[in-house]
Amino acid sequence: MHLLAEQLFVLSLDPHKKKPYARSAASLSYGLAAAILTDLLVDSLIEVRHKKIVPLSKKAADPLLEETLMLMNNSKPKTPEYWVTALPSKLDNIQHTIARKLENSTILTVNKKYILGLFPSFTYECKQENLIPIVRERFVTILEKANQQEPLNKNEERHLMLLSLLQSSKLVDIVFTDRNEAKKIEKQVKHLNKNLPLSKSVKMATEFIDTSITMAIATAVVTSTTSSSSDA
Repeated sequence: MHLLAEQLFVLSLDPHKKKPYARSAASLSYGLAAAILTDLLVDSLIEVRHKKIVPLSKKAADPLLEETLMLMNNSKPKTPEYWVTALPSKLDNIQHTIARKLENSTILTVNKKYILGLFPSFTYECKQENLIPIVRERFVTILEKANQQEPLNKNEERHLMLLSLLQSSKLVDIVFTDRNEAKKIEKQVKHLNKNLPLSKSVKMATEFIDTSITMAIATAVVTSTTSSSSDA
């Protein structure tokens, strides 16, 4: 089973430009970091204790999750917001790391070229069929169950977490292209956690996904603004 971060990255790719959608520039790396934390939490490899993440293991079946655990074990307990902000750089450029992982799994091909012979530019060509219709259908099923207050199975819970990651990364309209429909679904996603009977780990994951990504983006904006003001 592919990590949530891998699924999020594939869905974020513009099939025409073969790069992540421009509108995800400010949020995608944080979304990928939150996705890694979500997989660790759901796999019971970490827990949130007194609002800080505590690693419960040094080992994980996936190398990327294990590398993240190593970082956490070598650090004092930190908040989810800290790790969402820190992981994009600590994992050696999180987008490239995820892309190379997908390339090793033959999911996509990474192409690299240099602009003016100096600056590297990457494109990503997905080898699988268009996944959007499949993902959209699964999300619709989840939303219908939510309206009926029906419990979700484990696969559906993962789809719910992926939908939460898309919502927090401002990418829901990639799957639901009608703007009005996308806005309606974004509002609905924010209330799913309250309305659905979810497992404890999934409920906790969906609670901190939006908060941690939002805070990471806000911190980045403030830092950028402060830096720009200092340079002026």
